[in-house]
Amino acid sequence: MRKILVLIISVTVIFYTFQSIFNVNEKDWYDLAQTALAKKNTEEATKWFSALLRVNPKDCSARLGLAEAYIQTGNIEAGKKQLESVLACSQEILAISAERLQKIRAEQK
Repeated sequence: MRKILVLIISVTVIFYTFQSIFNVNEKDWYDLAQTALAKKNTEEATKWFSALLRVNPKDCSARLGLAEAYIQTGNIEAGKKQLESVLACSQEILAISAERLQKIRAEQK
């Protein structure tokens, strides 16, 4: 257990060190992915969207972009799978937003 914890901490430190050295952040990755997708460079777009999802698996925007990249390459099944994840994510966001809004309205009365 201790070795696993040390490994996780080490990987996290390496990731954040790499990120700060090269001044790379998720917004940059997203911009790179979108630019590649706009240029029909689906291989590059897939690489960046996938990297974003490794960092944040709940990133609906990255999933939507990855779905489009898959669809453009003809990998319809993989695209459909990503779109289903986007729908699930969107429904979760809508439910959370509706609940929060309801609480705010109740507090204002």
